[in-house]
Parts: sequence; C-alpha cells; structure tokens
Amino acid sequence: MLHKSRHAIKTVDIPYWHTRSEDGVVLPAFLDQDKIVDIRQRKIQTEDVFVASFPKSGSTWMKSMLMDLLKAEVPMYSAYPTPYIDSLKSPRIFKEHLPLHLLPDDVRKCKVIYLVRNPKDVVVSFQHHMTLFKIDEYSEDLNAMVNLFCTGKTQFGDWCSSIRDWCFQDQVPSLHIVTYEDLTRDCFTTMKSVLKFLDQDISDDLVREVVENSKFSQMKKRDLNYVPGCPSFLGKSAMRDDKKHFLREGKVGTWKKHLTVENDEKVDQYLRADMELFLKIKELNIL
Repeated sequence: MLHKSRHAIKTVDIPYWHTRSEDGVVLPAFLDQDKIVDIRQRKIQTEDVFVASFPKSGSTWMKSMLMDLLKAEVPMYSAYPTPYIDSLKSPRIFKEHLPLHLLPDDVRKCKVIYLVRNPKDVVVSFQHHMTLFKIDEYSEDLNAMVNLFCTGKTQFGDWCSSIRDWCFQDQVPSLHIVTYEDLTRDCFTTMKSVLKFLDQDISDDLVREVVENSKFSQMKKRDLNYVPGCPSFLGKSAMRDDKKHFLREGKVGTWKKHLTVENDEKVDQYLRADMELFLKIKELNIL
C-alpha cells in the first residue's frame, strides 16, 4: 500500500494531504520531490507508450481495454518503484497523470495517447474521487473542489497547463488525442484509431468483444480489483466506504446536474483566461 510521504502536508488552501513539486505542482500524498527526481532519472525505452491524462478523464477505461486487447500490464508510471518499472519487458505501456515536465525528457520521444474530457465533468468526478480514499482525508464540498480546480490546486496540478504541455506545444511528435466523449459516442471506432496509431493489427471481432466487456456497467461490477498490478491504494481497503466504487457514473454531461450557475461560470472564466488555449480546446468538441 502506498503511504503518505513524510513531506506531505494538509493546509487551509489545499484541504487534503499532498506534497508539491519543485515548481509548485500539487501532487498526491505518496509523491514528493525525492520521488519525482527518481522518476525523472528513469531510462525510457524507444518502444514505450504512455497513456497520459489529467485525472478523471478516461485513462482507467483506456487502460482496461488496452490490457485486454494487447495482453499487457499497464501500470501507473509514478505509482510504482523504479525496480518494478525496469523489470517490465518491452514494449511497455504506462498510464500517467503527471505533467510532462515532471517525467523523463525522453518521454517526448515515445508514442503518447492523451485522454481529454470536458473539464466540468472532470471537476464533478474529482469531487467523488477525493472523498473516496482514506489517504487524502478530504471532506470539502463541490464548491471547494471547483475553487481548487480553477486555481490549479487539484492533485497533479493545473488542468489547462497539463493539456497545453502535452497537446499544444509540439513537445510530443507522436501524439494521439482521444476524448472521453468520443469513447462514449463510438468506442469501437475510437479504439480502432488507437490501435492503428500503435501499429497493432487486432481483429474487429476482438475489438468489439473488448469494447462490449468494457461498458461502464461491466467495469463497475469488476471495479479495479480485477486489474493485475493495480496499486493497493486504489483497493477497497483504502476506501472510506467499501460500498462505494472508484468508478462513478461514466456519463457525459453530468456536470449539468451538479454544478451551480455560479460554479459553471467560474469554470468558464478559468478556461477563457487563456483564449488561445480555449479555442484549441473547443476544437476537440468536448465543451
């Protein structure tokens, strides 16, 4: 089980256990600067693939399907010690939420699948996530979560900075952007495009079977305990209420039921603070 770093703190402006990177990015309680230094020094293999995203954007869904399609482990890169990461055979596939600049420089040479989701749905899902695990000790309401999100104080930092660095600064030449909304609308076609990006020739029948088995109702039944190599801090013993699930609703647009008009406007103002980035995000058809 992953424990809080000895450097973890809980403050009034960030009311959950966390650490900070050297440049101030807010990180989960199990990550500290020493671990980030260790992570940045890891050796990247040319064939490595990263499934990157801001949290609550569909990477668990993508990870599950890739595991079933490619018969591969897909561990979270920052959650496991370096000896375990080094022991994995190539080609390796990793899930990750860290900002690009906190990962080894050579990640930029890898193929990257980046998951993007409507940030308003991300906020609502993040609220559920943060109240779920004992390690965070977070008990604030959705209003507080909106404020954290709009000031870049959620775990793994600022949403806009993450999507800008990974997707819109030409730092990753081999990049394939996948939206949560596209996965929801047409999962089969979306996964076929992902497999083409990965140069994987998988039969349509198998893709359809995996897509069918990955429907939210099926995923929620299995939760995360069925995933080989899943960090124990995501298991039932780490949750405040073992009747709750890591997976919540898996729908598009649920923010409309949960965000007040005021909070909706706060997120809009946050997104429009960088109009150039906002227009690029709009082109993804997630808003």
